[in-house]
Amino acid sequence: MNNLNGSEKQIAWATDIRKEFIEKTKAEMKSADKNDVLDMKAMLKVADNITEAADWINARRNPKIMFFDRTDFWEARREIKATENLAKKEDSSKKPSIRDILKAKIAEKDGAGASV
Repeated sequence: MNNLNGSEKQIAWATDIRKEFIEKTKAEMKSADKNDVLDMKAMLKVADNITEAADWINARRNPKIMFFDRTDFWEARREIKATENLAKKEDSSKKPSIRDILKAKIAEKDGAGASV
């Protein structure tokens, strides 16, 4: 984590707020819908870029509001989405086609019928 800028008291308080935000966001990701997870991943990626203790303190009740007007948040979100879409494409190309599945089932059936 990057160091925060501010008074000693602000830095201590903001560090706790940031830590709690990161832990809570990671926990919420497990039950969130796909778009919320995408936002949360981007927030976690960008959280380290918010180095002013006052920003964390001012948004302490709802830290998520800090992110939506940040360019780096939207860039991170686009990057994560593109990476996930690419991974899906690569994964789907590895899946057998319906034709291959049917051929395998027919072969399975024919092999089972021949041995009986």
